[in-house]
Amino acid sequence: MTCLSYCYLVISKYENVTNISLHRLTFQEFDLEKEDDCAYNYVEVYDGLDHTSLSLGRFCGNQTMQEVATSTQDGIAIKFRTDDHIAGKGFELVYELVEKNI
Repeated sequence: MTCLSYCYLVISKYENVTNISLHRLTFQEFDLEKEDDCAYNYVEVYDGLDHTSLSLGRFCGNQTMQEVATSTQDGIAIKFRTDDHIAGKGFELVYELVEKNI
């Protein structure tokens, strides 16, 4: 039997921030099970406040210092999925609120 775990994180902008902001995520460290289709252990990032928003990417394997995604919505949702078979060290993300170039 496989045990699955899910973790959801939602980041939304502060009320006093204008609507010309973008949300940007960058991996500082990333080490999850490597798979061609990222089916078992992965981080998925969404352009919005929940998992029904547009997916900006699904990530697995090993990546370092890579910009993951830039959201244009009022927030960004992150889903982490893992199972109990092969494990890596995990991941560290940096979140930034940046101004959109107009």
